[in-house]
Amino acid sequence: MTALGWLVIVAGSFVSLFFSVQILIKNFQENVLWGLASLFFGLPSLIFVALRWDQVGSLFLKSLAASFGSILLGGLMIAMGS
Repeated sequence: MTALGWLVIVAGSFVSLFFSVQILIKNFQENVLWGLASLFFGLPSLIFVALRWDQVGSLFLKSLAASFGSILLGGLMIAMGS
């Protein structure tokens, strides 16, 4: 059960990374400076999400759900397997 829990966490991390990269692509499509700032610093990406919620809000929520969902589910599976 422990190995399966870790697999869920790793898979959720990759899904979250996929959606985060999609947001970064939208940043670069908007403006190269937005993209570079978001790539090297975290805060501009969050500001971009807040300003362009209609474009990237769903991607942000999917990334958040994948992160927290996999951590919660995988952590529960690891705890049950120990």
